[in-house]
Amino acid sequence: MLTKLRDIPAKTVFNLPFSYTGVVQGHRYFFFSWSEIFPLPTKIFIAMKLRLFITLYAISTSVFAQKPITVLISSQPYMNVSQQTFVVQIPQTTLKNVESHWLKYMSKESKGRVQAANGTFEQPNVSHPNISPNPFTIFSQLMGTTEGVRLTAWFTQNGTDFLFKDPNSGRELAAQKYLHDFAIQEYRAAVQEELATEQNKLQLMEKQLSGLNQDEEKSVKTIQENERATERSNEAIITNKADIQNSSDKISNQKGMVDRTASDPNATKGAKKTLSQMEDEKKELQKRNEAQGKDKYSMSKENRAEERNTSTIQQKQMLKTADIETQRQKVYEVKTKLDNIK
Repeated sequence: MLTKLRDIPAKTVFNLPFSYTGVVQGHRYFFFSWSEIFPLPTKIFIAMKLRLFITLYAISTSVFAQKPITVLISSQPYMNVSQQTFVVQIPQTTLKNVESHWLKYMSKESKGRVQAANGTFEQPNVSHPNISPNPFTIFSQLMGTTEGVRLTAWFTQNGTDFLFKDPNSGRELAAQKYLHDFAIQEYRAAVQEELATEQNKLQLMEKQLSGLNQDEEKSVKTIQENERATERSNEAIITNKADIQNSSDKISNQKGMVDRTASDPNATKGAKKTLSQMEDEKKELQKRNEAQGKDKYSMSKENRAEERNTSTIQQKQMLKTADIETQRQKVYEVKTKLDNIK
């Protein structure tokens, strides 16, 4: 079974040993191989480029194509008679939103109350001089489709006599514009909502990248602090070793003093006491060196963990940067679509 490349977790893509077949839009295939001679950063870079290319390809070919708004005029049966009917498809909208906005749109130029029956809305007493010099009634139906919402409308005088019987009046153009303006309003609102969603996604990705950058800086700072502390430990160990050697020399000399005063109990007692103090001081110096060694090991272990963490963060940064570039392209495409809605 073929799987979309973008659906594969990043860690899986990076560790592919031989090959993988990708598919975009169900018909375009990509074949690529991963050689074991490539280091991990190279694999990541290649994967990042592939993800960006495949995503941009999908964006450019289908996702953000701006759809034209056209009000079609045809003859359809209404009230058991074939009547001039206006139909417009409003892309990317929902039935709930369009219905609410359509009722408000009609009521703005009407003194009557809208009535609904059997899925048909009747808006009486609409005033629009370009469509008719006298108030008229709009009958309309809304239907949700896979592409959005389809609006169908009929214009009548007094609720029974249909307008635009005279093909030369040109008033049907005003009716087309009336519906076209509403459809544009709804389509733009839907795309503006889409744009806000994509911009929020971009902001979240940029925030995530900023967090990764902060994590990297924290790891780097920890490594640098540990390196400086390790240098201080090395200097302390060198100093302690010198002090230990000096203490050993003093202890050796003091042992000679103990031997030389063996015949004098009082002198021997004092010499042994001094020797014991020297030996305690040497042990303390040795403990300090052992503690410094343990600290060095702990810092070295922490640094190795931070280096691994930094490497992981950098991999995530590369992929997140690619995702951000892809998302910026999405935002650009949606903005372009919005600007082209006319």
